[in-house]
Amino acid sequence: MLSTIDGLKATKHSRRLSVALCIPVRNPGPGVRTLIEGIERQSLQPERILVLDSCSTDGFVKEFRNLGAEYHLVAEGEFDHGGTRRLGTELLQGFDVVI
Repeated sequence: MLSTIDGLKATKHSRRLSVALCIPVRNPGPGVRTLIEGIERQSLQPERILVLDSCSTDGFVKEFRNLGAEYHLVAEGEFDHGGTRRLGTELLQGFDVVI
């Protein structure tokens, strides 16, 4: 039986999609633990996880270390919702899917 991922049908000749996860944050708070637990429960695990941190001061960004996430600091004055996400896709080049 062939599997599907959000409408993408795999064929017996297709290769596995490479997936990366980009997480922009600023002071994510204790709710970050729920996010991490959800990521860990996913059947399809990302090959790379990148945290784009906009100068967090609450100490919760370190929780992502348990996932083996990479960390990139975005200077406070340089954060921009669209631009920061674009930076994430640039830092994660070569993946079929960046979430």
